Amino acid sequence: MNIGSRCFRVVLLCSLFFSCKKNDEQISITGQVREKHTGKPIEQVKVTIWANGFIQGVYQANYAFLNSTYSLSDGTFAIEIEEGKYDNLKIEFFKSGFYREYSIFNATQVSNNSLSFTKDMEQIMNVYVQVKNVQPVDDSDKITIMFDKLRSEANCCGNQSYQFFGKTIDTIIHCLSVRYVPVIIHKVVEKNQQMFVSVDSILSVAKDTVWWTILY
Repeated sequence: MNIGSRCFRVVLLCSLFFSCKKNDEQISITGQVREKHTGKPIEQVKVTIWANGFIQGVYQANYAFLNSTYSLSDGTFAIEIEEGKYDNLKIEFFKSGFYREYSIFNATQVSNNSLSFTKDMEQIMNVYVQVKNVQPVDDSDKITIMFDKLRSEANCCGNQSYQFFGKTIDTIIHCLSVRYVPVIIHKVVEKNQQMFVSVDSILSVAKDTVWWTILY
């Protein structure tokens, strides 16, 4: 065997070794992003991988960025990160018009250098509620409004109550809710020396913005 042939075999073996080693050192993360209430896939969701633990030989208690990608038209995504001694992987999902979501996995949940799962996201719905006092009116007129709490990010659609007094009430409450999920509005009206208790339910399927009027 001549020297050239032996050199070629050494180079070939080295190439195969490092090629295999590189693949072994990758963690493959795959999955699909869907709308929670319809099951439909969501495309163009930015999927970002963060991790804490040993990253490039240095321990980091805070989450550090590793890689990112976008979901395809069928909602699927695939991304690779370097294998490491991570404590946790935090996977962030973001798309304009949707609530930002996170999934956290510890090291024991990564099997054979792969992780696959499905993530549901909820779409933001803007709710505008006009509250207006109508004839006959009196200075003692009063209305109390409360929204059922849906999500911690859902702005004023929470457990906070809104109270309005007097004759000239014509105002708009804007809050963020969740599309495909009813918004429940509890109302207590004190008018003409009487008290009325009622509940409104708002559901938006076709639009991400809904207007509602309360006359009392």
